[in-house]
Amino acid sequence: MELWAFSTTNQDVGLRRRLYQRLPPAAARKILARAFPGGTAVPAIEMRRAEQGAREDENILDSIADELIAQYRHPMERACAA
Repeated sequence: MELWAFSTTNQDVGLRRRLYQRLPPAAARKILARAFPGGTAVPAIEMRRAEQGAREDENILDSIADELIAQYRHPMERACAA
C-alpha cells in the first residue's frame, strides 16, 4: 500500500488521482495495492493500450478506475444487503 503513495509515473499518478476523487485516499491506495501489488499499473496500462490501439491513456485510466471501484463496491453492497 505504501508503494502506491509514492509512485510518480504519469500513468500511476493519473490512476491514483481518479480513485482519490471518488474514494478516501487510504481506500484508494488499498485497492491499488491489491490490484497492482508491485506499486505500479504501468504494465497493465501498456497492455490495454496495445490491445485497444489507443494513443492516449486518459480513457484507459478512466476504465481501470471504474473497474477497480466497481470491484471495491460490489463486495460492500453484498455485505450491506446481508
